[in-house]
Amino acid sequence: MVYILPVFMIIVAYFSGRLPEVLFKVNKKNHVPENKGETCLNGMFLLFVIWDILALITSYCGIGFTLIVRIYVAIMGVILIASNIILYRKKKPKKWYSDVSIPNIFLFAVAVLLLQFALIFFIAPDISEDNVKVSVLTIISDGRLHVTDPGTGISEGYSINFLGRVPELDSFYAMLAYLTDFKTEALMYRSVPVIVLLFSYMAYGMWVDLLCDKTEDGKRKKSILYVVIGTLNICGSISTSGIYYYQMHCGFRPEVIIFSVFVPYTAYLCCRILRDRDHVCIAYLILTYLASLGVTGLIRGFVPLVAVTVVSAVIIIWGDLARKHGWNWKPRTGAGR
Repeated sequence: MVYILPVFMIIVAYFSGRLPEVLFKVNKKNHVPENKGETCLNGMFLLFVIWDILALITSYCGIGFTLIVRIYVAIMGVILIASNIILYRKKKPKKWYSDVSIPNIFLFAVAVLLLQFALIFFIAPDISEDNVKVSVLTIISDGRLHVTDPGTGISEGYSINFLGRVPELDSFYAMLAYLTDFKTEALMYRSVPVIVLLFSYMAYGMWVDLLCDKTEDGKRKKSILYVVIGTLNICGSISTSGIYYYQMHCGFRPEVIIFSVFVPYTAYLCCRILRDRDHVCIAYLILTYLASLGVTGLIRGFVPLVAVTVVSAVIIIWGDLARKHGWNWKPRTGAGR
C-alpha cells in the first residue's frame, strides 16, 4: 500500500480539485485549468486545509488520533463519490484519464522522470537535522496530537501556542502512516518524495504550458523544458545547498514542498491574475496561502509566498507599463562622445 500511495493521492487530489470547479461553475467564461496538474494541485491543497482544520480541532479538544483519521478518510470518500456523481450528471461520463495522452516527443522526458523515481528509491535520504520522523512517531505512539515534546519526550507541562499548532505536516504524515500500516520510513523517505516530485512537475508544467504553444514546435520545446527540469534534479547532488539536492534527497521536508511546489505555482497564479485578468485564480491563490500555513507555518511558508507575490506583481505591472508607454531601453553608443 505504501508504494501505491502516490497513485492514490493523485487520483484523490484530482477529484477533490474537480468538485469545486463543477460546483462553482468554472466554465469558459472564467478560468478553466487546461492542465490537469492545476486541478490536482488545488485538490491537494484543499485536502490539506481540511486536514489542518480537523487536526487543530482535535488537538484542542483532546480527541484521539484514530478518530480524526477515520473522519478524514470518510471526508475523502464523500468527495470522491460526490465528484463522480456530479460529473456523471453533468453528462461527462468519460474517465478522468481518458484524454491524457503522451506524445512520442515526450517519451524521453518521461524516461527522465522515471529515472528520478528510481533514484529516490535507491539513493540514501539525507536525514541530517531531521526531526520530522521523530514527530510522526511521537504522534503515532501517543495516539493524540501535541501531547509529547518530540525533542525531549516530555509530556508533563508540554504546551504550544496556536501558531505552533497550525503547521500540521507531521500529523498529515502520521495519518498517511496509519493508512499504510505504519510503514513510516518507507512512507517518508520513498513515497512522499515521489508525491512531492510529481506535484513539483505539475507546478512547473503550468509554466511550461504557458510559455509554449500547442504546435509541434511547441511540444518539442515543452519536452526540452521537462528534460531540463529533470536533469537539474538528477544533477542536484553536486551541491548540497541547492533546492534540486533537497528535491531528490529529502523531499519529505516542508521547506522543499514550499520552494518546489508552492513558490512556482504562486508565481504562475500571479501571472494569470495580473496579465490575463483571471479573477478565479484569486481564490486559488488564497487556497495556496492557507495550505502553506499548514505545511511550515507563518515565517517559512506564508511569508515567502507573499514575497513571491509582491515581486511577481512588480515585474508584471512594470512590464505592462513599459509596453504601454514604449519604455524601450537602448544602450548608449559612442557616437556622441
